[in-house]
Amino acid sequence: MANEQLKAQLLASLLEDGFIDRKKNNIENEQLGPLVEEMKKENLIANIAVDRAGQGNKVVFVNTRGAEVTSLGHELIRIFQ
Repeated sequence: MANEQLKAQLLASLLEDGFIDRKKNNIENEQLGPLVEEMKKENLIANIAVDRAGQGNKVVFVNTRGAEVTSLGHELIRIFQ
């Protein structure tokens, strides 16, 4: 699955469920953190928490509850529907 298409799928999941369910979207923890960070930097999503720690500065915590899909995020969803 293309990266942009995966982002659109995760954003749609956020709208539907109120959070991004990694199991429902078949995505590993190691993938989810960096992808959500990238979506935040691209202004596709807001009110998201991503914490990094430890050796290699790996993502250790991602909280998508209460996150919001931005207008750019809605546009990405429309493109891939």
